[in-house]
Amino acid sequence: MNFIRSILYFIEVNTYLNGLAVLITLATAFIGVMLFALRFFKSKPIKYEVQDGDDLTKIAIAHDKSWHDVEELYEINRGVIGKNPSSIQKGQILILPRGWKKK
Repeated sequence: MNFIRSILYFIEVNTYLNGLAVLITLATAFIGVMLFALRFFKSKPIKYEVQDGDDLTKIAIAHDKSWHDVEELYEINRGVIGKNPSSIQKGQILILPRGWKKK
């Protein structure tokens, strides 16, 4: 009887420890995600001054993005650019989307 009781106790302790390990893993992952989010959302927006001959595609490519990212750049800066995304002018200050690298 003591042998069976010992086995049951061992299984109970093991189950508890496995559950504890899962909780610690989840807590660690949650903390990692929160730290990433804080760093990502606290970062200041990057501003870009439009140069002579620039267009949104050239700006995207110069910041290691592709022409697929131009729509996001335009949407963020629609108030500055206006209705026509091809009408950017030298000297305009555009806000680059989060995650774009400063060049």
